[in-house]
Amino acid sequence: MALATINQPTMNQLHNKALIPVPTIRRYIAQLRSEYGMIIQYVTAGDEGYYRIMDWGFIDRDEFLYKAPSLINSQNEIHG
Repeated sequence: MALATINQPTMNQLHNKALIPVPTIRRYIAQLRSEYGMIIQYVTAGDEGYYRIMDWGFIDRDEFLYKAPSLINSQNEIHG
C-alpha cells in the first residue's frame, strides 16, 4: 500500500510505514514485478533513490486502492 500511496517512496519510508525488514520489501517488489507484471522503477535521486510505479500490470489500480485499506485493517485485527 505504501508503495502506491507515498509520493516518491524511499526504501526507508517503505520500511518505516510497513514495519517489515528491507530484504522482505525488496522480495515483495520483485514479486510484484514478476508475478503481477507491474513495472516498478527505481529512480536515483541524490543519496537515496525512490520507487515509482510505471505500470500496474494486470492489477486494477483503482480497485486496489479502494480495497487495500480494509484488507490491511482486517489483517491488523487478526495479528494485532
